Amino acid sequence: WLHRVHSSNGGDLHRATWDDLNSPARLPVLLAAGLPVLLPDNRGHRVAVHRIAAADGTGLTYADADDVAQVLEDARRVAEAREAAWTVRHRHTFEAHVDRLLELFVSLRR
Repeated sequence: WLHRVHSSNGGDLHRATWDDLNSPARLPVLLAAGLPVLLPDNRGHRVAVHRIAAADGTGLTYADADDVAQVLEDARRVAEAREAAWTVRHRHTFEAHVDRLLELFVSLRR
C-alpha cells in the first residue's frame, strides 16, 4: 500500500506537490518481492508513482477506502499486477541503472 494521497494538480506539473512527484523508497522493495502496489486512482493528474505503476502494469488503483476490498477481491487483476511486478522488478534496482550513472560521471570529469 503506497501513500494514500489524492492529487489535485489536474495534470498541471506547475501545481504538482512533493507527494505528486515522490517515488516512495518502498516501491522497488515491493516490486523486488513480486508484489503489486496499491495506490489511489490519480488519472488526470501528474503523479509519478501512478505513471510508473500504470506503465509497468504493477498498480492496483482504488477510488476510496471502500473500494480497496473490491479491488483486492478481483483475483485476475491481482494476478496480472503480481506477474507484472515480477517481470519488471529488475528495472527498479540500482544495478539496472549503474552503467548509465557511471557514464554520466565519466562524462562530467572530461
